[in-house]
Amino acid sequence: MCHSRFLYLHLFLVFVAAACLTPRNLVAADGDRPAVSVSVVKVEKDFSFGYIKRAGSITAIRKVRISSEVGGMVERLFFERGDRVKRGQILAEIGTSKIRLEVEQALTALKAAEIQLEKVKKGSRAEEIAISEAALKEADAALRESEEHFRRIEALYGKSAVSTSEYDSALRAVESTRSRRAAMVQQLSMAREGARKEDRAIAEAQVAQAGAAVALAKDRLFRSVIRSPIEGVVSHKAVEEGEVIIVPPGAAVAQIVDSSSFKVEIAVSEMDVVNVRENSLLQFTVDPLPGKTFNAEVTFVSPAAEPLTRNYVIELLVKHPDKAMSDGMTARVRIPRAEAGAVTVHPSALTEKDGSVGIYVVENDKAVFRRVDVGGYKGDRIIISKGLVEGEFLITNPAIVKEGTKVTY
Repeated sequence: MCHSRFLYLHLFLVFVAAACLTPRNLVAADGDRPAVSVSVVKVEKDFSFGYIKRAGSITAIRKVRISSEVGGMVERLFFERGDRVKRGQILAEIGTSKIRLEVEQALTALKAAEIQLEKVKKGSRAEEIAISEAALKEADAALRESEEHFRRIEALYGKSAVSTSEYDSALRAVESTRSRRAAMVQQLSMAREGARKEDRAIAEAQVAQAGAAVALAKDRLFRSVIRSPIEGVVSHKAVEEGEVIIVPPGAAVAQIVDSSSFKVEIAVSEMDVVNVRENSLLQFTVDPLPGKTFNAEVTFVSPAAEPLTRNYVIELLVKHPDKAMSDGMTARVRIPRAEAGAVTVHPSALTEKDGSVGIYVVENDKAVFRRVDVGGYKGDRIIISKGLVEGEFLITNPAIVKEGTKVTY
């Protein structure tokens, strides 16, 4: 907004300069002429509060980047960018079908462990011993087959001919087969020796272990279904159906923004931070929403400057956000500033000469052009940081004079 005001000021000065070059003024420069009656004001310092503007970003207070805790294929998506979602709403299913099978497998293993525990408690018959021996032989054959398969995969993996997932799958198959064989060995031993106290304890531990595996599988199943933790609008969609999220997990799935509340963050110098207090209200504008002014409450003033910039971070809570506000918009916050006796003039007192901005003052009853430096705005007046001294008489209608014009007031 300050940039626009200085643009209008520049156009105003161009108009004034054009008016000063009319034929009437050019003729009047020749020879003596009566003194021109001008309006003047005595320059005095203004000790009232002004303000500066500091740009910052509007940020949604609740903005969540949603990631997957498990790896696998994105099987189903239930959202698109721009959709409004509720808290707890299902957004995606990642590897859910496979994990559901893992749950069923874990439940089957638990059931088997429970049956085994019952057998231990009751003791074994000859038929059961024969069955256990046959099961162990099958387990031995399965182990040999899985180990041979793993050796082939391991060799190919060393040549980068197979993926990591295939290697891991073969390794898990060996470990699983070894576990089943160990269980068969234990089962046969128990069948031959009969149930002992230690055997019962082992069977009970196997039941507990299988139960824990069920719990872990169900937890993975729950986490494979991605749900929205907040209510808001989907601002970013990071995956599509059919994509594979590679282990390690943590890949982004979506981002959801709660557009009901916003904050503004700005950085100010040490000269300005002293004029800002927590719980105070400051006004700000938003670049894409011209002509509107909003209020924000100061919720945080940093007690220490940033090491690199030496600026202090200030956070403000937006009061009554506009529906058109969005995360990432630029806000310009008005920060109060007490000027140390600043000299100010009305914009109409400024003019332009030879491309320089300046003013006319009265010296020895003549108009004298003085180049000035503009320091900013203070209300509807312009701060003159250099070129104008307290006590001088400033001509407020510079369009009717030029350098050396005799004046009276």
